Amino acid sequence: MKQKQPLVLIFLVVLALLFGGLTFAIKTGRITLGPTKEPTISSGVSTEVTPTPEDSSRCTLYTNEEYGFSLCYQINWDLPEEEKITPSQQHLYQITLNPDGMSYMVNIYDQPSPISLGSFVRNYFQDIESGVSWTNDIEINDQEALQFFIPKAGTTPMGIGAVAFRKGSYILTISTPAQKAPEGDLKQLVNEETLTQLAESFNWVK
Repeated sequence: MKQKQPLVLIFLVVLALLFGGLTFAIKTGRITLGPTKEPTISSGVSTEVTPTPEDSSRCTLYTNEEYGFSLCYQINWDLPEEEKITPSQQHLYQITLNPDGMSYMVNIYDQPSPISLGSFVRNYFQDIESGVSWTNDIEINDQEALQFFIPKAGTTPMGIGAVAFRKGSYILTISTPAQKAPEGDLKQLVNEETLTQLAESFNWVK
């Protein structure tokens, strides 16, 4: 009986070491119990939290490698939802920012023939809704852009406010439902604060 005691002690020591090691691994995250859900975004997109150029507040930087652009959206928003348009024709891609709240849409169009942003807005959106209005070309972050408004008569919201950018054959718009139609000054076509922030953070990255 006395010969068995050392074996029992050795077994208990080994068991204690195994239990202690397992507890340490779980606490340090080296071992996880059950599946973990990692946020993912498709189509070669990366996100990171970064300060905006205007101030030190934090936001989430969205970078789309396929179409070569980035912008910064509010840090408390849900992950963007993305959709390839089928059949694509001119309209190629749509990204919904803040999908569970007041949505902001990013749409990418392909316009292979040289055309001004104003002509694109007139030719593409005027066919969808009459009364579309737009500004002259402006610059945002040294990039060609313009503002435009698509009215929705007799409904709330009153229309869609948008900013358009162009690089090469790509034309990109950032838009959101507008609760109030612009009056008078065309520069006030897009007067929604968050949309303005998105546009001011936008950059072509390649």
